[in-house]
Amino acid sequence: MATIKIKVSDKVVEKVLWLLSQFNPNDVEIVESDLGFEENKTYLQLQLDRLNSPGSTRYTLEEAEEKLERIIKKHEG
Repeated sequence: MATIKIKVSDKVVEKVLWLLSQFNPNDVEIVESDLGFEENKTYLQLQLDRLNSPGSTRYTLEEAEEKLERIIKKHEG
């Protein structure tokens, strides 16, 4: 079965859902979408752009742990 994604105006969404519900459930299934998908997609793209920007610094897990240990030791004593 193929899955499609469509955008429907709020004023006709009920009519479209009614129309789709007239088909045999074995032929057409209404799959609920993640309402926050576009918001999440935008947020994640911004984060990726930040990571790929020239001023960003990346650390391995080991490097990050060492850096945090140095900061903790500095503030402990």
